[in-house]
Amino acid sequence: MLFIGVGRTFSTENGQQYETIGAFWDELAAKYGRVNLQGLGYGWKERSIEYVIGLINGEIGGADRTVTLPDMGWITVQGRTADLGKIYEKIYQEGRLAYEIERFTDSGDCEIMYCRSTGRDKYQGQEADRMSSPRMVLETERLLLREMKPDDFQALFLVLGSPETMWHYPYTFDGKHVRDWIERNIKRYQKDGFGLWAVCLKDTGEMIGDCGLTLQNINGKTLPEIGYHIRHDCQRKGYAKEAARAVRDWAFRNTDYPALYSYCKYTNEPSFRTAESIGMRFVCEYPDEINGKTHVSVITREEWLSEGKALTRIPLKEE
Repeated sequence: MLFIGVGRTFSTENGQQYETIGAFWDELAAKYGRVNLQGLGYGWKERSIEYVIGLINGEIGGADRTVTLPDMGWITVQGRTADLGKIYEKIYQEGRLAYEIERFTDSGDCEIMYCRSTGRDKYQGQEADRMSSPRMVLETERLLLREMKPDDFQALFLVLGSPETMWHYPYTFDGKHVRDWIERNIKRYQKDGFGLWAVCLKDTGEMIGDCGLTLQNINGKTLPEIGYHIRHDCQRKGYAKEAARAVRDWAFRNTDYPALYSYCKYTNEPSFRTAESIGMRFVCEYPDEINGKTHVSVITREEWLSEGKALTRIPLKEE
């Protein structure tokens, strides 16, 4: 993956890079608009850092740097621009970075994608310890989304084995169904690079459900679907919307799908209202044997781009 843009070398003595890089952003934002730009930090040395700013879509005028980035090992953190210092403080506490990509919206949101490896070497053989150290995929204001692991059985059983949570499903899950669910998603991570991820409270690490992207048979077509299940006592707190919105953004930035879908039983109003809350709209209902009738919602890439959140693709699949 290539990052193309205008680059400069900034001194890090006395923390002056924060002011000088900020001025660099202001200079190019005046011409291109801040929301259309992305910045790449890399090449940290004792007293300097390399920084490149490019366009999210297209090539910026006067581009003089082309940086080859790793195809895997990226972690995404979303938050408010006003909290940027706190976000980086936490990231740096966990170790040095090889690359960081910054993007900002006009509404005061920011997204940081960072990678601690300069290439694939660190991740060779990673599947051997994937189960003991599941990869974190997304971070929101209140939530962490990470890969599931077999040890999540009890927490997930409280979600999928609950009659209240599964009210609109044909059955509640028993132990075997929950174990199969976890195993199926682990295989999806390896095959597709995505699946349903564990939804955890950021403050405590407690798993309260799942949310993610899967390929589903929707009215006879295999389509990318955003799904979510939140534990009954944690519902009506906005967690499903918060997680689904982050997955929506991740999917459009990291895949080439022209549209994303969500589907549910036609009586499951809380589910399709959550879909609508992240910008989806009703597209159709069709009869099926399981639900009697299935309600389908969709958001296209063009509709998502119209929100001003267009960001380029950053592959996060680990091999």
